[in-house]
Amino acid sequence: MEFFVLVILFWLPPVIIFFKNAVWNLSLWQQKQYRFERFFSYIRWDHLPDNRELTLGNLKFIVFALVCTLAVSIYSASIGILLAYVIWTIEIFLLLGKVIGGKSESIKISWRNTAIIITLSVLVSLLITVITLPFASINRPETQEVIYLPQFIPEGRDGIPVIPDVYVYLGISSIFALFLDIAAPIILGLIVFLTSPIGWLKNKLAVFRLKDKISRYRNNLTVIAVTGSIGKTVTKEFLHKLLKNDYNVVKTSDIYTTIEELSYDITSAITDDTQILLVEVEPFRKGEISEIAEVLKPDISIITDIDVQHYGAFKSKKDYIDARLELIEGTNPNGTVIAPIDNKYILHYMNAFKGQKIGFTFLNKKSSALNTLATVEIYKRSVKGFKFMIKTKESINEYQTPIHRTTLIHQLVPAIVAAEKLGATQKTIREKVNKLSDKFTNIYTLEGDEHTLLISTGTPDSNLKGILAAVDYASNIKKKFSHNRILLITDGVSELGKIKRKSYARLVEKLKYKVSIVLTSDPLLYELLSKSYLDLLAVKTRSTEETLFNSRLLLKSGDIIIVEGKDAHEILDSLRSQE
Repeated sequence: MEFFVLVILFWLPPVIIFFKNAVWNLSLWQQKQYRFERFFSYIRWDHLPDNRELTLGNLKFIVFALVCTLAVSIYSASIGILLAYVIWTIEIFLLLGKVIGGKSESIKISWRNTAIIITLSVLVSLLITVITLPFASINRPETQEVIYLPQFIPEGRDGIPVIPDVYVYLGISSIFALFLDIAAPIILGLIVFLTSPIGWLKNKLAVFRLKDKISRYRNNLTVIAVTGSIGKTVTKEFLHKLLKNDYNVVKTSDIYTTIEELSYDITSAITDDTQILLVEVEPFRKGEISEIAEVLKPDISIITDIDVQHYGAFKSKKDYIDARLELIEGTNPNGTVIAPIDNKYILHYMNAFKGQKIGFTFLNKKSSALNTLATVEIYKRSVKGFKFMIKTKESINEYQTPIHRTTLIHQLVPAIVAAEKLGATQKTIREKVNKLSDKFTNIYTLEGDEHTLLISTGTPDSNLKGILAAVDYASNIKKKFSHNRILLITDGVSELGKIKRKSYARLVEKLKYKVSIVLTSDPLLYELLSKSYLDLLAVKTRSTEETLFNSRLLLKSGDIIIVEGKDAHEILDSLRSQE
């Protein structure tokens, strides 16, 4: 009985830590949609060193080496076993702190996650059983002072004392437990790979159901697809707001990169009453949008701005651009493509499209290959919003909107053009544009300090142009109302891949003229900021708590704080409450 208590007490900490690591990696796999190219690109370029617990990780390798000396040195192995248990105990207390603080890892419940967790549980249980059973079967008389090794452990040579079997058990268990701990990411990756065939079959069934739904209701259904590098979600949401009161609209709830993922999201929502299907797609390899377009056959395709967002999974700039502009080629030949012609690559693809081509430009570009060219002119901007006009050969339409950032106007224009194409009147469009709530830019003042502004861009996924647009907006406010400084809080931009350093260098060059202080958790951005200019203070942070502490320390009355990234709302709420 005492032996089984020892087994439980020993294995409980490493098993908890193993599954903690497994859940963390599984949540990352889920974020990257179980795609190996995205996962490994993230690990290579974006997995921040400060988040890897390098000190504990390196210490575990040393402890593993110590425990492996079990066959030659009792003393060094004993130190290793003790250190392993101490490390796991420390990690459990750190985990408890995260759980109590609501910052523990979490995953969405799905059939695949459930299968992976069950598989891991079975494998760990089998490993513990295989190691434990030989030692559990040893007869241990109470009067026997020396307990000999199990049969598969060779006895010591003459003159060398026999090691107690319990000690051998702890040594062998430590070796396997440390191996599980260190190899958790690799083990989980193998399980993800093994579950891929089941996922493939389930995906094919989902696509079949979507094809069946669309074929049944196609005569009454208009399909609108949105893609690009940045601004897809905003454009989709704007268009949905312009249409939802007059049409029965089904829209995707997220960004989808494959037809299978999209099928799971929208198939059940499509009915015979559905008039518009509004989908947002993002490719991570060439051919994915072609597969989606083959099933959906979009009647209207909208291309947003092309930038370097999510570049990391591609080999070249050409592949990156081609993958997105496959939507133009896949659009219904009798349909319409709406896109900005300020980008030469987009214009090239549009010229080859046989259907209706509607281009819009903010730079007064010209093109004779388009059916319609809309020139956009912003003629008034303020903290209350924008006034702009869209001019074509046939008409000039003016709009007023409470939107605060220029980039959002770039994303609103294609939504307006698409709504007009669907038959919405200019009067209706103007009224709805004027009533848009700018949930994408939140502006607050600190309690008791009306001169200090807090600005959030309202998106968890930062992008280079979005950061610069927020900085430009804050800079305009600063000039007009004489604020002191601009402080930028950002966790950087992910999935830029090998061009991350080059992209950050351009970002730093533009930030130096407008921003006084940058607080960032991205080591590369901090490195470039801190080494380049003495007139811009860079502060490196490792957690939300550290960011909040440093921002409160540096903040002065009359400053403007811009918050970008996944923790923006938490930081803003905490700063506003002055907790």
